[in-house]
Amino acid sequence: MGIHYVFRRYSQPNMMIEIANSEIHIWTQSTDISSHQAMLLSSILSVEEESRAQQFHHIPAKQRFMMSRYYLRQIAALYLNKPPHAIKIAYSSHKKPFLCEENTDIQFNLSHSDQQIVFAFVQHHAVGIDIEKIKPIHCDKIVTRFFSQTEIADFIALPLDKKIAAFYCLWTRKEALLKAMGTGLHYPLDAFSVRPAPLHEAIYLANASWELIPLESDPGYTCSLATTLTAKKISYWTLTNNVPVLKKVYSMT
Repeated sequence: MGIHYVFRRYSQPNMMIEIANSEIHIWTQSTDISSHQAMLLSSILSVEEESRAQQFHHIPAKQRFMMSRYYLRQIAALYLNKPPHAIKIAYSSHKKPFLCEENTDIQFNLSHSDQQIVFAFVQHHAVGIDIEKIKPIHCDKIVTRFFSQTEIADFIALPLDKKIAAFYCLWTRKEALLKAMGTGLHYPLDAFSVRPAPLHEAIYLANASWELIPLESDPGYTCSLATTLTAKKISYWTLTNNVPVLKKVYSMT
């Protein structure tokens, strides 16, 4: 996998960004909210999104939800060349969000954990992404209760000091795949197996071929992506003061 670094700041916040059929765009944002962003929230979020936000009693969870929708609209606006508040977002029967827009087949998914929010955008293909803050938990019980027999055997064979990293790798890969499928945890976690390592992996599930890809993330997090796209390039982006910045490009060839 070839890597080249690009730090490119775009001067116009409302410029349109194109995504090729063979590439994946990953956006990473912080849940920290500036006073300027706080003022913009009510003008950008939909009535439904504001209503859902009010259902959160835990303030950090409420902030993560609101900021994830704020950034989703800001980023989607760059692809669709529309104002953020005008972006139409709908939800599947299992609550997977999608763009309800004409003349586009851009697919996306998002995930947030602690202070990080991540988004994945592709053309014409299903995609799922999951990020998790690494915490010292009793992962053995979770693995033996919810994961497949193959995964349990692989996990048990690992040295003790490798188990936390392996658990979060397993979890984010499985979660990203279920999100890409649009089923969430309605599909049994023990009905399929993935590798407990940050490797590029191909898997066939639910009549489709999937690519499982480990993603770059900040220290203390694990992030994985699942997609039906055989990508040639992954580009990492961020919004800085609502201006898109292309940070890094990975060649998959």
